Amino acid sequence: MKNIKKQFIILRLALIRNPKKRADYLKKKNLFKDFGNNCWYQPIKIPTQPKLVKIGNNVKIATDVLFMEHDIIHDMFNGKNSIDYFREYLGTITIGNNVFIGARSIILYNTKIGNNCVIAAGSVITHDIPDNSIVGGVPAKVIGNIGVLEEKYREYSKMYSDYDLHDDKILETIFWRK
Repeated sequence: MKNIKKQFIILRLALIRNPKKRADYLKKKNLFKDFGNNCWYQPIKIPTQPKLVKIGNNVKIATDVLFMEHDIIHDMFNGKNSIDYFREYLGTITIGNNVFIGARSIILYNTKIGNNCVIAAGSVITHDIPDNSIVGGVPAKVIGNIGVLEEKYREYSKMYSDYDLHDDKILETIFWRK
């Protein structure tokens, strides 16, 4: 992709505030290897090699998530007067369906995030993540199961279904209860 075209897309992306519309715009521009339906894309940055990134359906990507589909260590080796020539290392990133990636997470190359996963904010994905997992940390480790989280949300939704969540007193009761 020509650099000027990529810069224009990044500028346009910065002007789109709605994460759903950002995702639709990126899908329309066909930058990524694959970009599913019903996605959110909150970051302004796009990967250096977006054709190495595949995003499934119903994927929500929070702000400042980075996709690192390459490294530049080869430059360090090539710069030390070695007779060997080292090539840039590239790898793919695959994100399954029904995935949430929390803010400021980093997804490294040659990784696959399975279906129905939650990546906690600030996590660094260094290896494949199995389906139905909740992961967090540096490096990310499995810390939970999506089924348990879904059940907690189901109970929460039943408990507070009659409340007006825009009422400050109700919010105070929900979030500050003991």
